[in-house]
Amino acid sequence: WRSSERLPESSRWRSEAPRPKAHGGISKQQKKATPMEDLFDGVLEIENEMREKGFAEGFAQGKMKGLAEGRVLGVKHGTQTSSEIGFYLGCALMWRTLAETYPKLFPKRRKERILGLIEEIKGYPLGEANAAGMTEALAKIRSKFKVLMSQLGHGKRLGVTTNEKKDISF
Repeated sequence: WRSSERLPESSRWRSEAPRPKAHGGISKQQKKATPMEDLFDGVLEIENEMREKGFAEGFAQGKMKGLAEGRVLGVKHGTQTSSEIGFYLGCALMWRTLAETYPKLFPKRRKERILGLIEEIKGYPLGEANAAGMTEALAKIRSKFKVLMSQLGHGKRLGVTTNEKKDISF
């Protein structure tokens, strides 16, 4: 057989599915389902039912896993944020105590900034996970903390600055 030759009508592959007639309708003969088509219809119906059941079960399992994963990530992020806020509050309370103990070392404006940082931290909604503006409030606290660090002579460091030089040799 060559591709240029046409196969006889009897040896061509034919689909069992009904085909529309030239004028757009389906003939009466094509409307009648054969026993094989009924069998395949049942198989397709079972397949669709199983797909829907699998989707429902998978969705439920995914929801449970998503909630568990979200809870773990939420606790982790909440712990980090709380630790950061606690660090800032601890530093601010220490600075306030130092300012009260050694008033000559802390000008009035610096004391006001320390008290402002403390008030900002106390106003942060730590117990409310869905509070609006949490990100902006945390950014404001970070900014105030950095300004105070700079004014107190710590610059970019988060500890006491030293004048020690480290020798590096190769």
